[in-house]
Amino acid sequence: MSDAEIVDRARRYAEDETEATFRDEIAGLCEREAKGERRALAELRERFSSDLAFGTGGIRGVIGGGSNRLNTLAVRRTTQGLAEYMKRVSPGILSARNLSAVVDFDSRRFSARFAREAALVLAANGIRAFLFDRLQPTPVLSFTVRRLGACAGIVITASHNPPEFNGYKVSWSDGAQIVGKVDEEITASIGRVSGPVGIMEESEALARGLLVILEEDALEPYYEMAERRVLRREEKRSRRVDLPIVYTPLHGAGFVPVTELFRRLGFACTVVPEQSRPDENFTHAPVPNPEFPDAFVPAFALAEKIKAGLVIATDPDADRLGAAVPDGKGFRLLSGNELGVLLLDYVLETLSEKKMLPARAYVVKSIVTTELQRRIAESRGVLCVDTLTGFKHICGAMRDMERKRPEYEFLFGNEESCGYLVEAETRDKDGVTAAAMTAAMAAFHAARGETLLDRLRAIHRRHGLFLDFQVAKMFPGAEGISVMRRLMEAFRRDPQALSPGERAVKVVDYLTDTARDMISGEIGSAGGLPRSDVLQVRLSGGGLITARPSGTESKIKFYASLRIDPPFDEMRSPWELEAKGDRIRSRIEEFVSRNSK
Repeated sequence: MSDAEIVDRARRYAEDETEATFRDEIAGLCEREAKGERRALAELRERFSSDLAFGTGGIRGVIGGGSNRLNTLAVRRTTQGLAEYMKRVSPGILSARNLSAVVDFDSRRFSARFAREAALVLAANGIRAFLFDRLQPTPVLSFTVRRLGACAGIVITASHNPPEFNGYKVSWSDGAQIVGKVDEEITASIGRVSGPVGIMEESEALARGLLVILEEDALEPYYEMAERRVLRREEKRSRRVDLPIVYTPLHGAGFVPVTELFRRLGFACTVVPEQSRPDENFTHAPVPNPEFPDAFVPAFALAEKIKAGLVIATDPDADRLGAAVPDGKGFRLLSGNELGVLLLDYVLETLSEKKMLPARAYVVKSIVTTELQRRIAESRGVLCVDTLTGFKHICGAMRDMERKRPEYEFLFGNEESCGYLVEAETRDKDGVTAAAMTAAMAAFHAARGETLLDRLRAIHRRHGLFLDFQVAKMFPGAEGISVMRRLMEAFRRDPQALSPGERAVKVVDYLTDTARDMISGEIGSAGGLPRSDVLQVRLSGGGLITARPSGTESKIKFYASLRIDPPFDEMRSPWELEAKGDRIRSRIEEFVSRNSK
């Protein structure tokens, strides 16, 4: 694209943008470029050389003016494309649904404004918009879409991304993120929208019933559902166990629903004061991701002070959950795999003990989530279903099971990046209900005289010692896409490249839907999952190494899952497993360095 074309795109954007903040950014750059300022032209190139693409169920990007930034014009155009698709399909597959959508938002910059803009674009298209009057977690949106029988849901959030980001995520009529053909058709519909997009005035939309404001009491059905789903809730008061809990919402949407649910269930928690209130700048949580220890620094300080037995955090839209426990030296952050294993074990043990485990039941995990979950599930006669990374795929698997094998009951869903689903009424990660289940689980084990780390060791002794970890490498900018493509191509050429000295015995390529036996040479299917740029290598020792570019960030992720089957030496085996993991980490570093230049 020539410099003249870039400048022309910028000027047309400034004409169409209705938000002064973004319009003035670009108008100012255009004025400076007209005076010959090279730095202004470089900035315009960066903002207009590409478009913010709709993918992985929505759009996500840095907030600001420009075609590859998230702004009011992008929100309006995206919503217009969604609205046109909804109107086109409503006489057919959505005939039994209200032509309506639920709109939600979190604590990020412009979230409330973007949500209002989306609602009023829907109204202008004759689609009723149910708009929350305050920030709410993503799982509340999913639950509400299902409860109201809406066609779709929109949540304005960038989840756990840094403060300069925001996003726009779409759910369909079952409350799950859009996938497959629906995703493709909505993307195409959005692509056909250009120029300015109008909205309906709020007063008119309210008067015509095309805008409905959902107030605090709209959460009551969600609370009632969550209370029912928390196992052993009726035992809480009889156990008489003191388990001080520290909670941080990381300046996000979890504060009210998590503390309210805890209050109803009888769990006392102390909220980290400096991270308790919504803050678009994430002043005390610059990395608002409960996967990382840095997000827990204030929480750990408070937990040490009050001698807490459990520390939990939800991310800004409260769909992810992180948890930490005392380890004798301070607090140890449980990985997403470890907490998922503990929750699955707790759910299945409780249902078995109470003779409530269904004869036919299933759990769902992503292909990069620990295989320890499969062993736990199958030891109880429960089916373990694998799917691609991302909760849209986990909920898609639930949809498929309901259609093809309705006799099976869903019990649990997990992906290793701190996403958990402990109930079927929501079709997205649910950090709120999972937080309550985690508190109930920790209290239950404490009443039995064991910590969550004790329980984790007992699980390993029975099912095997597992080590699961991830190495992520950032490659921002346009060149980053090419670098990640080269890395994936190099791994496909040499699937032995990351092995710690063991032979690669099977290579599964989800992009081509092939599984190649490296010993016999036989080639079969990868399992019929949707095609995705993921390569997984199984090692002779039973381990797995997986590589995939992220769907939401400019990074490539390498996952390793290693194991030692029982019985094993509890002193020596953990050291051996860690040493093998260190060799894989070194191989990844060498591989990336060699192939990214």
